[in-house]
Amino acid sequence: MQKALETLEKIFFSDLIGGLDLYTIVASVLKFIFVIIVLYFVVTIVRMIYLDIRQTVRSTAAANTYIKLINRRDQFDFPVREIYYVDDGTTIGRGKGNSIVVNDPRLSKQHARFILSEGRFYLEDLNSTNGTRLNEIPVDQPTEIRNRDIISLGLLEFMFINRGEQ
Repeated sequence: MQKALETLEKIFFSDLIGGLDLYTIVASVLKFIFVIIVLYFVVTIVRMIYLDIRQTVRSTAAANTYIKLINRRDQFDFPVREIYYVDDGTTIGRGKGNSIVVNDPRLSKQHARFILSEGRFYLEDLNSTNGTRLNEIPVDQPTEIRNRDIISLGLLEFMFINRGEQ
């Protein structure tokens, strides 16, 4: 055991270049690796904080526009939420590929879409079987929606709320 320690001491503490020994070189390299790992960790945390803040800002903006169910929920034999948030491209229908999925048998798989253009929302019927109505008027082309308009899809009636419009 003593002989092994003496051999390691000769390897690590013998002068290689000038006054540098292997121990000093290895220790310096490990210090640099440690600093790089710590910096990578800090950059990752800062990036996560940035993404979280950015998502919060987006969520706040999206939270200003939603549709609110005005029917009584207990009159339906399928689950439906009271509020659905909408944004550009939000689709509603029975199909699982929609942003808002409601299992109302009177809805088409892809029933309607919300479009945001130049700060205004539009409602578009996606050739649904039972149609989409805005304030009791059938929607046959993208139609501008205003705050507190009533959207009818099947038996569901929603009020469009856009807090940014007032």
